[in-house]
Amino acid sequence: MSTTSHRNRRRSPIKNVQKSLASVAQVLSVPYRWTMLREFARLGLVSTNHLAGQCGISRATASNNIRLLKDAGIIEVGMGRLHQLTAAYRP
Repeated sequence: MSTTSHRNRRRSPIKNVQKSLASVAQVLSVPYRWTMLREFARLGLVSTNHLAGQCGISRATASNNIRLLKDAGIIEVGMGRLHQLTAAYRP
């Protein structure tokens, strides 16, 4: 196998970073998700119910938004049903 064909199959690190940044930017385009992030930064481990109350949204809406934050790699499951920022996003 030639070096050229091997290079063509590799993903560009720059394209991966751009895709990651675009995904994070899209997730953070909703204002109450910023409120969620503030709560994660302030408290560490946070429940869905707490986030719903702080944001003035239903628990189901909070849960859907938590999923989007998880999919973007911003938060992770902490202890039990609590969530926390991933190491890369912790203050």
